Amino acid sequence: MVTGRTGASGFTGSNLDVYLRNNKIENLYLVGYATHVCVESTLRDAHEKGYNTFLVSDGTSAFNSTQQEYVLNEIVHHFGEHLTTEAFINQ
Repeated sequence: MVTGRTGASGFTGSNLDVYLRNNKIENLYLVGYATHVCVESTLRDAHEKGYNTFLVSDGTSAFNSTQQEYVLNEIVHHFGEHLTTEAFINQ
C-alpha cells in the first residue's frame, strides 16, 4: 500500500518510489484529475527517478481544455509519452 503523499506529486512524501522499485515496476501509466498539476508533477518526478512514463490522455482531465491541451502538446514529450486508453489496452 502506498502511503504518506503530501504534495502535488504522487511521489512527494510517500513510499511510492520504494513500492515500485521493490516490485520491479519500470513503466508508469498515469491517469487522474488536474493534468496540469498533480498528474504533471507525478510525470516529472517519475521521469527524474528513471521510470518510463506514459500519460493516458483520455484518462486525465484539467480544469479546462486549454490546460489539458497545453500539457499534452507542450509538456509530456519532455518527460514521456501520451497515449489513449484504446492504445493502452491494445499494447
